[in-house]
Amino acid sequence: KSYLQDFTSQKQNKDDQNRFLSLVSSSKIGNITIGVDAAYAALGQQWITAVQAAATSWSTSGSKIKITYVGTVGSGGADIIVYKWDGNPGFYGYAGVPSSGLPYHTIYIAHQMTSNTGETAYPTQISKNRLVEHEIGHTIGFAHTGANIGWDPHYQHTPVQCTPPEDAPSVMNIGNPWTWTTSGLSYWDKEAAKMVYPKKWAYACMAPAELQAM
Repeated sequence: KSYLQDFTSQKQNKDDQNRFLSLVSSSKIGNITIGVDAAYAALGQQWITAVQAAATSWSTSGSKIKITYVGTVGSGGADIIVYKWDGNPGFYGYAGVPSSGLPYHTIYIAHQMTSNTGETAYPTQISKNRLVEHEIGHTIGFAHTGANIGWDPHYQHTPVQCTPPEDAPSVMNIGNPWTWTTSGLSYWDKEAAKMVYPKKWAYACMAPAELQAM
């Protein structure tokens, strides 16, 4: 496999923020473009807004990450392109991990997924925003918060220094979109972003001493 699937049946193990061993290069992380293809754009303004909001969330993390939304593009028109996935593929979002210093180039959003009551899985703008935030996180090197990804041995990860053993608001948690009530990176998501992609050559850990020792 060359992708990461967010299966609805996974459970959170409540552990640190995690990053993949493959990351975006320091020269590229501050200059990433993201666009949507025409079919995704046709889903409507709320789904476009989700991509714009997600790019802003990562770009305002206090880290070196800078992701610029460039609108509707054709193949190769942006570093990351968001596509729609019709039907029920068994996952909400589908993205890969960085390779050769570049962000993974494709995100698929399974926009027709439903909740356990048969309603749309994405009833609010928050649920749409958070889903795209989560998938962008994968493309730039962040694994699931609390992940034990033995279910997919293709992607090795390591904990991000100083992050706590639990972070319920993290956008990299696994969950059901219709239950989400917040979007935007959590405090610890931002700390993880600054640790992995510092603006300067290093970022001093700001966690309490008891967490630094974990």
